[in-house]
Parts: sequence; structure tokens; C-alpha cells
Amino acid sequence: MRSRHFKNLLLRLAREHGSNPLLCWQEGAFTVAVAAICIRYGFELQLPTTQKTAAKFWRRNTVQSKPRLHSVSGGSGDLTVTWPFVGYFEIKTRPDFGSKAQAAFKGIAEDLDRVSGSTDGAVLFAFDEKIYQSFDNSVSRKRTQDGQDCNQFFPPAAGMTVGQVHVSTPTWRGVTMRVWATSCVVAGGAHRVFVAGKPL
Repeated sequence: MRSRHFKNLLLRLAREHGSNPLLCWQEGAFTVAVAAICIRYGFELQLPTTQKTAAKFWRRNTVQSKPRLHSVSGGSGDLTVTWPFVGYFEIKTRPDFGSKAQAAFKGIAEDLDRVSGSTDGAVLFAFDEKIYQSFDNSVSRKRTQDGQDCNQFFPPAAGMTVGQVHVSTPTWRGVTMRVWATSCVVAGGAHRVFVAGKPL
């Protein structure tokens, strides 16, 4: 996936879903939003499957079965693109409200571990404003080692401009990553942060 794809995807997510106060409550809802944008771009998606040799593929208004084109070692990606490039996303959300409104670093750290060791993976995260402060280290709290690593990875929200994509090159466990991030205003005046990243 090229840099322009990440920039366009983040800006479109911010524009089309920034006003949805529930977007970060369920990762499934966010995954569907990302998939819908990919389909409008004309991308082909390999739908999740437990089969090793075959899968269903969705492109525009057509779903067809054919031999599986992509698999992830030791697991499966949350969303897999097979055209015009082959790659997968690990997706996570963190909301300000509800049962998932906590600075749970472990799942995000595991996604970053998996993607940083791959050649075709990327992470895609959506955070509500207050919870993001725990990840970009703008609030002082006691953290686990995973939390400290996450803090070094995520760009500060204070440096982001609504409607623009901030690009940085942090490291994750010694792997240099390219990270794209943008913020948008959610209904009610709060902000949301979208972050994408992949190894260089």
C-alpha cells in the first residue's frame, strides 16, 4: 500500500465517519467502514475464512469464490486487500466511553509486533480524544513496558491539524515504521484520531 493510499484512507475516514460518536465502540463497525471505503476505491477484498485453499473475494458489487491469495502466519488479518496490491490490516479501536474505554496496550502492542515483522501488513487504529492521550503520552500515568513502547510509537495529538495528515518515522521494537495520523472533530466538539502504520 502506497503512502497516498494511507493518506486518502485516513482523510476519508475522518470526513465520512468523524461525526459518528459510536465509531470506536466496536472494532467490527470500524472494519466495515474501512472495507466500504476500500470497495469504493475499487480494491478487491479477500473475505475472512477458515479454509486454507479457497476464499470469497469482494470487488465492487461482485462476490466470487477462488483460490485463497493471502494468509497471515500464525493468525489472520482483520481486513485483507488482494488488488491492486496484496496486504492486510490489523485494526483496533479505543473509545472514551463504554466497556472498552481503557488504555489497553496489550492488543495494540500485539498488532504492532505482528505487522512490524511482516512485509505486507499495516495497522489501522481509531481513538477517541481522551483515550488517545494515554497512548501518545500526553498524560502522566503509571505504565507497563508495552505502554511505554506504545507511547514512543504514537504521534502527539497536539501536533496534528484537522484535515491534514501528519507523517512520522518512529521505531517499534527496533523496526523503523512509517506512521500516518490525522484528527477530526466528532459531533459534540470532541476530537478523534486515526493512525495507520507499516514497516519501512
